This record gives sequence, structure tokens and C-alpha cells, in this order.
Amino acid sequence: MIIPGTRVYRYNRKKGFAVPAFIHNGNYFFVDIYVYEDGRVEHWGMRDFDFFVEKVNEGWIRLAVPDGDEISIHGLGRVLISSGKWTFNETSFVEYMKNLVKVLNPDMTNLYHYEPIEIDGVIHGEWGKGAVYREVAEDSQAHSVKEVFGETLNLFYKTGLNSFQLVRLNIYKDYMVEIACIENPVLIGLEEFKQMALSGEICTMLPENAVLQIYGLGEVIVHNTQSRISANDKVLEIEDILRRLNGEKDSITNCRNILLKYRDNPTTTVKNELRIAYEKIPAHNRKFVGDMDVKDTEVRMIIYGADEIKKWSHYQAAKESGLKLPVINIPETKDDKSDVS
Repeated sequence: MIIPGTRVYRYNRKKGFAVPAFIHNGNYFFVDIYVYEDGRVEHWGMRDFDFFVEKVNEGWIRLAVPDGDEISIHGLGRVLISSGKWTFNETSFVEYMKNLVKVLNPDMTNLYHYEPIEIDGVIHGEWGKGAVYREVAEDSQAHSVKEVFGETLNLFYKTGLNSFQLVRLNIYKDYMVEIACIENPVLIGLEEFKQMALSGEICTMLPENAVLQIYGLGEVIVHNTQSRISANDKVLEIEDILRRLNGEKDSITNCRNILLKYRDNPTTTVKNELRIAYEKIPAHNRKFVGDMDVKDTEVRMIIYGADEIKKWSHYQAAKESGLKLPVINIPETKDDKSDVS
């Protein structure tokens, strides 16, 4: 028997839809639930359609948030609502999701039935989050199309004086941005999106008593929003997403590299490079420059002074408990010899 030298495998790809809903896990988390042509549904866990129905009936998946409660929105913060009007109940939502499977798979053939995958006595789950993409014609007659992949995040889209929509922003590798999770999605270029963020048409905070539409779920009256993320930081985050999609270094990676450079050669020039690189990172992502313990404390001490250590959670906890204060050693900055002629 002749065995070829190159090994290959076939990836079993399934098409699906991302559907907004809430996961009730202590808080009410606004999420995308992914439903696929084989009847599988991802909802922070993925088995088969019957399991999805169980999760709806037991309240893990919710279609409404009680008046006076909060909605947690990843990457934005929390929205406290005064009241809400909702589209689905449990029965109608299950029927809606079943119809989406039929759209993808009209004959309802080859539907998946869950069988536990057990390895060494441990039952393994599967990750079912779908990859975001759009199809683009490769020629004017659209004889062939290519798939352009992207990532997604949440934002608010202003539609009136006091009216907003909670939207998914799909950021594609070709620098196009889609405002989705609305009735008529809008596809625009990155620069046009930046202007929308600058003008306040795209935002991260809502005024009190704002009307917020959540397409496919309902409408709420907002009491207040709790967010520390600015629209400008979201623009910086989108630019980082585009760098990663195109195989480039994002702002965090660039800052880490300059930190290593500073440790080896702690000059004023490199320190200034580090400051510029650090301040280009979206504020809510700066903590990821260091490890889980130190976070961005070392970088801030180098840039802004040694007293920055007092803002470090480990330092504050030790001081409060009367324990020995932790230390982060940083090299002393020296003048650049190359600047002297």
C-alpha cells in the first residue's frame, strides 16, 4: 500500500444564524445564540435541539428581562431598565428557532442527535460559536464569491432624539464595518464609521429614559447605563481587531515588545516609545499588557512614576491586611548616549 506523504483532513462546516437572546446566569447576559443547519444550538454549551428546548424551559435562556433589572452587555457594561416590551415567550421562541433550522435545511435531514464524548471517564463538551463572515462577489457577474471573515462587538446606534438600537458591529478583514442586529444592516467603510463615532451616532452610553430597541427581542426604557468605555476606545479596539485579522501586531503586542526593549535598554527614547504605544491601547484593554497578576502596573510605573504601584490591587490588598508590601523592580531610565554629539 502506498501512503501519501501529506496528511489532510476534511472540516465539517455547518452554516447557521446568530440570534440575540439572554443567558440568565445570575445576571441577564445579552448574547448571540448560534443555530445551525443540523439543528444544533450553541448557548454557552452545545448539544442538540432537544437540549436547547430544555434550557429554554428551565430559564437558562431567557427572552425578557424583568422591569428594574439589569442587562449585562459584553464590551459595553450594564444597562438598568425601567420597563420592557418583549417579542417572544418560550413557546414562540422555540418555534422561531425551529423555523430557522428549516430555512437552512428545508428537508430537516441529517439532524444531529447528541451522544456524550467520553475520554478517560471525562465527558467533553464542544465549542459552537460561529465564525462571522460575509460573501463578496469576485467579478461583476457574481459568478464566484469569496468569504470575508471578521469579528464582532456590541455598540449603541442612535436612531432619533432619544432612541437607540443595541447593535452588533461586524468588523471584516477588508476594513468594512457592518452595523447589524437591525432590520436593515448597514455596510460602511472604517473611516465613515469613525465619523459616526465622532458625531455620537455610534456610542457606548445612553441617557436616562432613552428608548433602546433590541432587534428580535423587544424594546426597553433605560434608567441608566454603567460603562467606563468611550466611543474612541471602541474605535481603537476595532483597529486592533483589523490588525489581528490581517496578521499584524495589535497595540498590546506592540507595547509588550517595547517593554522588553526598555528592559534591555532603559533610555528616555525607549521610555517615550513605550508611553506612546501604551496610550494607543484601548483603555479597557491596557490591563492585558502584563500577566494576570501585574497587569499594566510595571508599564505605568515606568511611564508615570513609581507611585503607580500603589494603584495595584496586590499592593492595596497587602497594605489593608498589614502584610509586607509587594515590590516591582524597574530599571532606572538613563539618557540616550546617541543624543550626545
